[in-house]
Amino acid sequence: MNDKGGIMYRLLIADDQVPDSDLSSEKEVMDHYSNRYQDSGFAAGFVFIYKLMNFLKSQGYEIDSANTPSKAIELAQKGGYHVIILDLGWWTIENMKYEDKMVLGWRLAEEMQRNSPAQILMFSNRFYEDQELAKTTAEMGCLPVYKSYDDACTKNLLVTIRWATLRKTSGQVMDEETKAYSFKMYKRLSSVLLGTIIAAVILLLVSVALAAANLTKANMISSVFGAVCTFMNGAIYKYVSEYRKSIR
Repeated sequence: MNDKGGIMYRLLIADDQVPDSDLSSEKEVMDHYSNRYQDSGFAAGFVFIYKLMNFLKSQGYEIDSANTPSKAIELAQKGGYHVIILDLGWWTIENMKYEDKMVLGWRLAEEMQRNSPAQILMFSNRFYEDQELAKTTAEMGCLPVYKSYDDACTKNLLVTIRWATLRKTSGQVMDEETKAYSFKMYKRLSSVLLGTIIAAVILLLVSVALAAANLTKANMISSVFGAVCTFMNGAIYKYVSEYRKSIR
């Protein structure tokens, strides 16, 4: 999404009800999946995702989509996404136990989180009826979003996406500021450390020379140099403390 900062936000929608890419209208989507599953109610879910993707594109988002787990993981690993909208239950997958595929989103989220810093919005129409699903989702670091297949869901999702992208972008800006400050502190620390090393070498040479000459003021001069080194070591401690604070 192009905002005043010129940032293009990229979204990944991973859901088994993402329509095939060769379907180019709501009617085609409805007819195709009604025939495939013999269930117009279930086919309406594909139409909803189709409309949702077009709506988000109209809002300026760059959208990629996946309707298989393998494709979802493949795209997530490539990175570059600010937000991933991930379905919790993948009912259309064959050769998988019902109880496993209906929470497959959790397994996919864990895999995605190992490869992508994107905020995951977990999509499900079962969060309302089973609050434990939402609780577990949140504990994984994903944001539960109720999937109701209507305009209210679309608008709510848009608000959530905007919140997530703003949060991620603000974090990235803060990270850059922190890195810059840390580097500045590091340069100061390096300069002070170099000065301390030079002073310590001079102190050693002078002390040796005075001791060899058996001069009575040797102790006093050594004390002066010792005070200087102490002051510089104090400066090192100050900058080290600031550096540590900056990287916490």
